[in-house]
Amino acid sequence: MLFMLLSSISFSLIADSFTDRRAVVGLKLFRTLLVADTGYQHHITPDGRLNVSLIYLHDLKTASQLAEQLSSELTQLHDIPVTVFTVTLQDYLNKKSQRSLGIFIADKFDLPRLQQLVKSSVAHKQILFSPYEGDVEKGVLAGLSVESRVRPYLNMQTLKKSQLKIKPFFIKVSKKYAAE
Repeated sequence: MLFMLLSSISFSLIADSFTDRRAVVGLKLFRTLLVADTGYQHHITPDGRLNVSLIYLHDLKTASQLAEQLSSELTQLHDIPVTVFTVTLQDYLNKKSQRSLGIFIADKFDLPRLQQLVKSSVAHKQILFSPYEGDVEKGVLAGLSVESRVRPYLNMQTLKKSQLKIKPFFIKVSKKYAAE
């Protein structure tokens, strides 16, 4: 499945806005990464659902559009219903009880805010995905690498710290960032 996804994405990134296109393509890779997480059971809510968050700072409209798209494509994960919601970074960090399996960054964050979110996602063993260039190098678990083809981009140090269990095939086909 991942191979087919990666082949279908190819280099169709010339659209309205390169950043917007990265976000849309990033949603597909994010969805695939959520499926590749073998520890998802720890994130099932008491009512039998999995939560997925789209976090934003200023652009609720874009975050809502991305959430709507993801909601239509990700109704279940491993036969468990999925709830996709948008939330500001501050509200997310303040709501300790509303944890998610995965977090998609819908806005570009400054470094201090990004570091707060990375720290929280590692502590709660959550998948953190950013479509923005340079965020994986700043500690975000996953993003996308756009070269001759598009593929997942993983921060191996963050993966180790978070103790997430990702299927080996996903790791194998990903570009890996290992901080020195």
